Formats: sequence, C-alpha cells, structure tokens
Amino acid sequence: YHKFMTDWHYVVDPTLYVVNPAVWKSFSADDQKLIHQAAVDAGKYMIALARIGLDDGTAHKYLESLGMVPEITDWYKQLKEVGMEVAILTPEETKAFADKTAPVLEQWREKIGAELVKAAEEDRRL
Repeated sequence: YHKFMTDWHYVVDPTLYVVNPAVWKSFSADDQKLIHQAAVDAGKYMIALARIGLDDGTAHKYLESLGMVPEITDWYKQLKEVGMEVAILTPEETKAFADKTAPVLEQWREKIGAELVKAAEEDRRL
C-alpha cells in the first residue's frame, strides 16, 4: 500500500473487450449478441467492484442483487487499517482541482468530441 491517498472523486474503471474482426464475423448473429451481452454484464460487475464503498451505494446494491458482495466494502476503513493516511477533499477543494484541470478536459473535448466527454462525465456520477 501507499502511505497517502487523496480522494478527489476520480474513478478509473477501464475495461476493454476486444476481438479480432475476422473471428467476430465467424460467430453467428445470436452468438454475437450473447458475447456482447456477456461483455456488458462483465463491465457492469467490474465497475461495481471498483466503486463499492466509494459511490452513493449503487455499486453495493448492484452486487447484492447478484449475491456477490465482496468481503471488503469500505475501502476508506480498510486503507486506514493498514496505515494509509486518507485525505478526502472538501467540495471547495474538489472544485479548485476541477478548475485547475479544466484545460485538460477541454483538450479532450476537442480531440474526441463533446458527446463522448459528456458520456464519461455522466458515467462518473453513477
């Protein structure tokens, strides 16, 4: 573990599922639908695992509905128990961070498009 952590309301849940296009085309339409749905379901599960105890309770409820709540559900408590100093930013501190990083967000908006940035921002709030 690290000695220090700052929670600044940033979550990374990168999950990529890729398949060779030729292999994908070799599957029937029904199999493609099944594989696609399995990837969507796996992504939801992974995001819930990454966010449990760090969101508004949505992740815990989702994992509970699957009967798959992990042993550790309070990451702040767990990290403090192993000796990590956890700093949780105030709303004012979080806003200051967002203000300072706004130019980076604008660069991404220009690079990948406003719609994709908006979708990422909305997903982060889940």
